Amino acid sequence: VWCGWKIEKRERDKDLEGRWIKIRLTVDNKQWTILNVYAPNDEVERTHFIRTITHIGTDCDIIMGDFNLRQCTLENCRWGQDMSRTVLQNLLCVDNLCDLWRHQHPTGRDYTRVQSHLGMIKHSRIDLVLVKKTPLRHTMPQTTRF
Repeated sequence: VWCGWKIEKRERDKDLEGRWIKIRLTVDNKQWTILNVYAPNDEVERTHFIRTITHIGTDCDIIMGDFNLRQCTLENCRWGQDMSRTVLQNLLCVDNLCDLWRHQHPTGRDYTRVQSHLGMIKHSRIDLVLVKKTPLRHTMPQTTRF
């Protein structure tokens, strides 16, 4: 956030479990709706959660947070079946979203989580910033394609 921007919170909504919070705000006279999430670790619960935020997030410009899910094979060599990954892809399509980091680094490998387990270091990118493609067009350089 740039110094001098005027930020006003308009409204807030959240779930009872503390898994998501949605805020509407005005930044420098532009309306934004942001959904921050913390998805469950369990695949079945996570799948249900992502389906829920698909409906909650239809009006969001940005959906961000800990999805507890590797979205792309570039992010980890071990790749297993996970229904929540398919549901996340549906969220991206239905709500016209893109993974901002992956969009800017299509072949990059960088991680948001490092874990030591049984003497092995595991890396993953489970934290995502998903943005509407339409507003993104107006904030990215003209050379960016969607």
